[in-house]
Parts: sequence; C-alpha cells; structure tokens
Amino acid sequence: MPEEQLIKPHSPKINTIILFGAQAAASFLSFVAIFCLTRYLGPERFGLYATALAFVALFLPIADLGIDLALTRLVAKDRSRLKTLLGSALKLKAVLLALIVIIIYLVALILKYDLHERGLILIATFGMLSLSITNSFIASIRALQRMEMEAVSLILGRLSFVILVLIMIFLGAGLTEMLICQLLGNLIFGVVAFVLLTRKVGPLEFPSGFEFGLIREGLPFCLSALFVVVYFKIDTVMLSRMVGDSAVGYYNAAYNLVFALMIISNSMVAVAFPVIASRYRSDFAGAQNVFKQGFRYSLVLGLPFACGGTYLAAGLISLIYGQNYFPSVLALKIIIWTVPIIFLTNLFGNSLGGIGLQKRVAIVAGINAIINILLNFWLIPRYSFNGSAVATVVTELLGLAIMTPMVLKIFKPDWVSVTLLTVVSNVVAVALLYILKVENLFYGVAIYFIVYILLLLMFRVVGLGDLAFWRRLGEVREV
Repeated sequence: MPEEQLIKPHSPKINTIILFGAQAAASFLSFVAIFCLTRYLGPERFGLYATALAFVALFLPIADLGIDLALTRLVAKDRSRLKTLLGSALKLKAVLLALIVIIIYLVALILKYDLHERGLILIATFGMLSLSITNSFIASIRALQRMEMEAVSLILGRLSFVILVLIMIFLGAGLTEMLICQLLGNLIFGVVAFVLLTRKVGPLEFPSGFEFGLIREGLPFCLSALFVVVYFKIDTVMLSRMVGDSAVGYYNAAYNLVFALMIISNSMVAVAFPVIASRYRSDFAGAQNVFKQGFRYSLVLGLPFACGGTYLAAGLISLIYGQNYFPSVLALKIIIWTVPIIFLTNLFGNSLGGIGLQKRVAIVAGINAIINILLNFWLIPRYSFNGSAVATVVTELLGLAIMTPMVLKIFKPDWVSVTLLTVVSNVVAVALLYILKVENLFYGVAIYFIVYILLLLMFRVVGLGDLAFWRRLGEVREV
C-alpha cells in the first residue's frame, strides 16, 4: 500500500487546534517583524518595502491558477495520487512562474518604476515564487489532514524571518537586505514543508506531460482569489504611483494594524465553516444555530475595535510606530471601521460558499474589486492615503450590503436585538472614555474592556455557556 494511504489523519478537532495555534503564533511573529521594520525603515523606505510586496502579490493568483485548492480536493478524494498530482502541479507552476517573472518585470517597466524599485520588485518576486511552490506542499499536507506539518513549517519560516530582520537591524542593513530576509523566510518555510511531507510519503513522482485537469479544477478558485488580492493590494500600488512612497508607508502602518486582527475572524470561521457546510442539508437547525452564534460574536468582537480604536488611535500609533507615523492616525481612525464589517463579510462569504453559493461570493468579490479601484482613482488625488482608507471602508460596506439580504433570507439570524444591544454597549463604553477624558492608552483599554463586558453580560448578549458551545463544535465536526 502507498505510504500516503497509511498516514492516519488527525481528527478535525485536533487539526483545528493545531492550525489555530500555528496561525496565531505566525501572526504574532509577523506583527513583530512588521513592527520592527516599520520603526527601523521609516515611512518612505517602509512604503517602498510595502509597495514591492503588494505589487508582486497582485500576480500570485495568476501564478497559482487555483492549482493548490484543486490539488487538496483531488488528493483528499484519492490519496494514492498525491505524489503524481503534486509532481504535476510543480511542473505546471514551473512554467507559470517563469512567465510571471517576465510579466511582472514588463509591467514594472510600463508603470515607470525606476531601476532601484525594479530591483526590489524582482527580489519580492522570487519570494513570491518560493511561496507559490510552498503552497503546493501545504495543499498536499492539508489533503492528508496532518496539520502539525504545516504548523511546524509555518512557525519556523516566520521565526527565521523575524530573527533575520533583527540581525539586519543590528547590522544597520538597508531595504534590499530586508526583502532578502523575506525571501529567505519563505524558502525556509518551503524547505521544511517539503522535508516533512516527503518523509511521510516518499519521493515525488513527475509524470510525463502535464495534468491540465488541475487547472480546469482550480480556475474558478483562481478568479475569486484574484478579485480578493486586487481588492486588498491595489490601493498600495496606486498610492505608490499617484502620491509617493511616504504615503504608502503611512497607509500601510494603519492598514497592518487593522488586518492583523483578522486572525480572530479567521479562527471563528475555521471552526464554524465545516459545520455549516456539512450540516446545512442534513441538519439545517444546527447549521443555522452555528451561523447565528458566528454572527453574534463577529459583532461582539469586531465593533469594540472600531469604536475604541477610533478614540485611542493616536495612542496606538505613538506606542507602536512612534511619532514619525503621526500622519497615520486619521487613516487608522477611518480604516479601523472595516474590522466589524470584514468580520461579518468573512463569515457571510464563507457560509455562502459552504452551502454551494461560491459564484455569488465571487461576483461580490469582483464588484468590490472594481468599485475599490474606481474609488481610489477618485479619492487618492484629493485625499492621498486617507482617501484610500475611505475607499476600503466604503467598498467593505458595499460588499456587506450585497451579502446581507442573502444570508438573512437563508439563515434568518436574530440580528436586530443583537446589533442594537452591541451598539449600545459600545456607545456607552466609548462615551465614558470621552467623559473621563482618558488619554492613557492602557487605562483606556482597561476601562473600555471592563465596561463593555459588564454591559454585554447585563444585556445577555453573551453568557458563560458560549465557551462550551464553541468547544462542542469540534466534536460536531467529527460526527
């Protein structure tokens, strides 16, 4: 029997715990690296760093063409094909990535990036190539349902990146060296994943010809991924061309703080999604209950970041980035309102996808991408990076407005009372900060947290039984 057939998968509950822990650790390490880079490089050089990575990220879905998601699905159905399918995926990617390098360089020339900027983009491109290959190893690992291999690889890759960044800062290195650190971190991530995988399944097999079925299977996923990447990264590239690198630095300082919080929403969705997908037809009441809980906690956890973050934005920027990034304060006050919106749209999109409505989600993603580009074209010349922040919030609101009627019709959550009581709790908490004129960041967070939790308990928006509910979801997934 092939080695991959003998590998016993972990239970969904164990895999969820492992992956959540790894992603939380990796997110923390990434935040440490970005914190150090932002302070060390300053707004202009950090803007160049962010531009190079964002520019290259726009091409990653084209380099992958959804191959990795197709690989996971096909291997999960027939694990005996893992080595040949992975070998075929790597062959396809080798051709795609060679073409992408040429395309990226030509587009950089067309957009009139100078020689230094093109050099940085080229280094970032090789980092993207490494990550694309690594994603195929990770796709295979997920198909085997042995998430500890992904966890170890991810953490070692991110830890290596942080250590290399700290060494470069100590040595007084420049921007080029920092991007090389990113490349090396991705390489270590990939090498560890490759070693762990091949130790389990043996050497890979590279069949003659190409398995174009991987592309046919993955193309629908590629389209959605492309829309999402364009939506999240195009503003950085547009700012770099329309305003300058300092504007990119100020914008990304605020942007990175906000989107670091996505680990919270992603973790909830990772637990809720399989239950909704598997139980929607056989146990609609159970799936509906999980969605209702997800909706409630998306609001409860997302809204205080927006309300409290708006009041405490100046203290946050000063503490994390220093006074050099004070222009980022207004951008943070604006863009932080995407947190509760994106918590909801993340749940809505995954829930709709889980019940077979992926095409609707892809259409919403496409509309968001187009509207975001148009808004940035209009707002950036007038308001610089603050205009990009407004464009992001407006686009997220549009996506929420489109998806809300869909999910209300299907899942029928009790959204009115939950929304009203959560809003009231946040308004009271932030009003207290204004009345007390709290300026200290730590006091502000402590007061807000205590008042908010007490109000939620008093209004019975949350209860002590909620933790038990989320714990039981892991057991539901194994049924």
